[in-house]
Amino acid sequence: MVRRPLYYVAVAFVFEIVLFFYFGKSASFSAILLLMFFCIISTHNIKKESYENDRCESRCNFNKILLVLMSCAVCFCNLCIYENGQSRIDRYVKSVKTSEGIVKHCEEKKLYTGMDFMQYRVRIFRVNGKDTEKYFDLLVKDYNIKTNRKSIIPGDTVTIVGKAEKAPSNTNPNCFDYSKYLMSTGISAVVEAEKPVKSSEEASIKTEGRLYMLKERFKTALRHNINSREVAVISGIMFGDKQNIDEETMENFRKNGTAHILAVSGIHVGIIYGFLSFLWRWKKEKAYFLTVTVFFLCYVVMASFSPSVIRAVFMVEAHMLSNIINRRYDLSSAAFLIAVISMIRNPMQIFHAGFQMSYLAVLTMTLFLPYIKRLYTGVLAASAAVQLGLGPYIMYQFNYLSLVAIFVNVPVVIISGLLVPMGFVSFAIFDLCRPLFFILSKCMSMICTFL
Repeated sequence: MVRRPLYYVAVAFVFEIVLFFYFGKSASFSAILLLMFFCIISTHNIKKESYENDRCESRCNFNKILLVLMSCAVCFCNLCIYENGQSRIDRYVKSVKTSEGIVKHCEEKKLYTGMDFMQYRVRIFRVNGKDTEKYFDLLVKDYNIKTNRKSIIPGDTVTIVGKAEKAPSNTNPNCFDYSKYLMSTGISAVVEAEKPVKSSEEASIKTEGRLYMLKERFKTALRHNINSREVAVISGIMFGDKQNIDEETMENFRKNGTAHILAVSGIHVGIIYGFLSFLWRWKKEKAYFLTVTVFFLCYVVMASFSPSVIRAVFMVEAHMLSNIINRRYDLSSAAFLIAVISMIRNPMQIFHAGFQMSYLAVLTMTLFLPYIKRLYTGVLAASAAVQLGLGPYIMYQFNYLSLVAIFVNVPVVIISGLLVPMGFVSFAIFDLCRPLFFILSKCMSMICTFL
């Protein structure tokens, strides 16, 4: 019996994807043939063993190899389908002059020169007047900000005039690869709009548009009560909106190893989930499951479909489902399951730093926490386990290591545990009870200053 089989499945998927993209299809297929050879040898060993214990051990090894083989084969087929889909998308991308699509995310960006522009993620369904066989996402940069400032919201159907181009790859070894980053987020190409991006006037406002406008109204209401720097931090912690956080603040969080608190992740979703569980005083059955699911679906939209939020929400859903069907919840197995689903949906996700850090944190906590608890069982145990695994990765990826991260993360998470629920309560009542919203705003301001 293989314990935590999803671990072997996830590792097999990662191994196969790395081989496929770095060494080619032939190397990936050769690994499958090699595993088939090992399966045959394992079968022979089972028959050869005379003792029952040895036979059981050989059978267990055979089950592991067979599971990895099947996972690699499924991943290889999925990669071939993905490659075929990308080749079709590339043909569309090369011919893009005028395109139509649905806005999935929009934000105002600033260049170091001080020039502002609007950036949209658009799901394209029509190119040069013809419907596409397969939807794909474009990153659209619109510098006509005076004409179009915040006039387009998620859910709008827009027309884009401009030539699509693949993002440049890194020309120097080990430098940031913008092309690979965009592909890891599911974006196929970049368009610099030649004319202002136009939205369809006939279209009605969709759910994601209403949620986006509600979020913007909440941020505007906060700015009337507290200063813009604290509003930027609150927006980052609640929704992952980091574009308005000043560089000095971001640098402080990065150097202390706590920048993850400004990008909505599993910690935030866990805090919200705990707060909702505390508020729900009835029996936690199907009604609770549906209510929390609807809330988190809305939250995923407001967090701009952040991959880390989607992963965390799926893990929360798995936890609630395990309680409903009376099954034991295993954190590692849930994480590996979501990892496999993510890799099937977009194999390039494994090259995204956020994806790597999320699952590396879960994996290192699972591996190191039991050993650390033998020596120390205090509040810093979990933080030490995570930093022990993430430390070498951060050194390699970002060229620095925070020696105080183990100690700073615990109070930062505790403070966030106060700030996030308070933020969502104020979000719920900012249009209903202005005096209470004013009090909560000032409290959040003091917490932000302390943070």
